[in-house]
Amino acid sequence: MRIIGRGDVVSLDGAPTMNSFIDQQLSGIVSEVTRDTYFKVECNPRYKGILPYAMQYRESNFEFLNRLSRIYGELFYYDGRTLFFGTPKSADSEKLFFDKDLLNLRTGASARPRKYAHYDYAAEEDKFLRFQADDQIPGGNPLIDDVVNRADRLFPEKGVIPSNSPVYTEFNLQDLVEERKADAVGRMLYIEAETQTCRITLGSVVDILFPEAMDVPALGKYRITAIQHYVSTGGKNYSNRFLASPALIDCVPEAYSREVKAYPEMAIVSDNKDPKNHGRVKVQFDWQKPKGLSTNWLRVQTPDAGSSKKVTTNRGFVAIPEVGDQVMVGFEYGDPHRPFVMGSLFHGKSGIGGGVDNKIKSLSTRSGNRLELNDEDGSILLADPDSVKMRFDGKGNATTNANISHSINAGNKSSINVGATKEQPAQAVISADAEGNILIDGKTKITIQVGKNRIEISKDGIITTAADGSIETLAQTGSVSIESASAEASLKGSSKTKVGGGEKTYVSGGKVEINS
Repeated sequence: MRIIGRGDVVSLDGAPTMNSFIDQQLSGIVSEVTRDTYFKVECNPRYKGILPYAMQYRESNFEFLNRLSRIYGELFYYDGRTLFFGTPKSADSEKLFFDKDLLNLRTGASARPRKYAHYDYAAEEDKFLRFQADDQIPGGNPLIDDVVNRADRLFPEKGVIPSNSPVYTEFNLQDLVEERKADAVGRMLYIEAETQTCRITLGSVVDILFPEAMDVPALGKYRITAIQHYVSTGGKNYSNRFLASPALIDCVPEAYSREVKAYPEMAIVSDNKDPKNHGRVKVQFDWQKPKGLSTNWLRVQTPDAGSSKKVTTNRGFVAIPEVGDQVMVGFEYGDPHRPFVMGSLFHGKSGIGGGVDNKIKSLSTRSGNRLELNDEDGSILLADPDSVKMRFDGKGNATTNANISHSINAGNKSSINVGATKEQPAQAVISADAEGNILIDGKTKITIQVGKNRIEISKDGIITTAADGSIETLAQTGSVSIESASAEASLKGSSKTKVGGGEKTYVSGGKVEINS
């Protein structure tokens, strides 16, 4: 009879689901995921870095923890009583003698590349992080030393790959590199053995010894990564076969972990008040709503972004999504732990398209500021929420409307030029400068008019006409002169003409005629 079963840990391997965690260590994530289990959980991960964002992506709780163990090089196993994540706190080992406990023993070696450099990018500091593992061989096992030296000769090139996980600091990156190196070294040596002792379990450490008569050095300590138990009919005979790797270099068996790829997914912006003013947003996926969760602060992809010597910040296109906007979220390298906002989306209630023949292109802000480009007539409209508009009609005409006031400010000089072409200069010019000079220059005529009263200046002369009211010329402190340098000067009233002075009145000329 053959009995196949699974332990209590199967309760973690339920339906695939989605979950997320912000700024937590591995220990906190494991504790939260296993909070409702009814068996003992021992969590002691070696990696102590903070995970900016971790996502359980279409995985059962068991699959998620298993993936975390692979990414961070942590042991993850269940020995029948306790679920272990990370290095077991107990350092006890079981001594197994070849002539007493071991029925047979086989060692195996597999050369693997172990030289890696990892890189990552810390956006907040705008700093590229890179760390390369040293050549030191961990473990202190003479068998491993020989295998690794041969592997290094076989694979001399150093690989460069992205970090297994996003990191905050160079120290976190160093930890990941060292764990990857140790994991590769740990896979290079293994033992297979058959015993009749029931003192060993999955995950336990065995110390392989030989009798003194054999004069063979001990193989060292190994951690059991797989074990099969055999019981004969009637239960009279028991044996087991196990596979183990060096205990001082814990590695995660490759066969039990799968790579997860995340695909773009829609979300709603839940917050855009970035505490560090970096233009980031938090978003909420639909599956996060019932749990009240959201992402950490995410960078927003834009058509142009950067800085320059003159523009140290916000050079480029700045349009941070508003709270409530619908966005598409992508994942760097397909890693669920590395989300970013790819762009925004209209939906049936927020978008009306570009009109007939897709003629309208526009940019609108939350308050109602609008820039509209019309490809049908070539016009451009710039408007604010209070009906101040500037319009270019696409036919050479420009119009500016302001409901309340309109000001033009110039620091040194301001000019309005009309009628200039390649063949001739401007025919009408109004200019003003910072020294208080104003020039009105018309090549044909200048007219100043209020109602029917007007002043006309032309090549033929100056005509001042007061159709309504009177014309007054008054000098408070100086004199008033009316003079014609080359022709006649006339002073005439239709009914009466008065010429008067204070104390004296002078009328002079070559010949003076009165009532002639």
